[in-house]
Amino acid sequence: MLSYFDKIKFVKYCKFLSGIVLLIFFTTLLNKSQGSGRQSAKLIQIFKEEEKMKSIFKKIAFVLALAMVVTMMPAKAAAAAESDGPQMYKTLKLYVGGDVTGNYPEQRYAKVWEKDGYEVEFESSDESVATVYSKGYVTAVNVGSATVTATFTSEDGSEEVVRTCAITVKRNAERVGLNGESAKKVAGGIAVG
Repeated sequence: MLSYFDKIKFVKYCKFLSGIVLLIFFTTLLNKSQGSGRQSAKLIQIFKEEEKMKSIFKKIAFVLALAMVVTMMPAKAAAAAESDGPQMYKTLKLYVGGDVTGNYPEQRYAKVWEKDGYEVEFESSDESVATVYSKGYVTAVNVGSATVTATFTSEDGSEEVVRTCAITVKRNAERVGLNGESAKKVAGGIAVG
């Protein structure tokens, strides 16, 4: 199956080829009309032919566009099939103690959805990095990486779905400063220019 960019290249190539075909067509018609005494009648005929060609090329463009849409459908159907059933965030970023901006907290839910009819159990691959509670609430413990696994079991026990969430735990800088050499340069003054 062609990628999106390959399809764009294909359409541009088809437009280029159609331009060449039109150029050859009109050049041939012009050469034929120059040999006769009825040039104005031939030019009118050429313009009528041009309108027919435009109509044909519009139809070809429609068919190509339709073919591109149809070839993209299986990929979208496969993505939709993968998203059936319970889902979970793919990644979470946490900071030990939270971050200064408040964008990345120390604790956050590894959110799940489409879980109706399922019981969910959470588990952390490394509790020294991140712990997870029964409702999916993840807490940063130490810098590192861990994986939170959510196991969805249907209420009748006939189906089990497993989803994972990659947890990255970082730490904010406790202090910011200059090393000894840089501090001396700043204290001595900085030359500009």
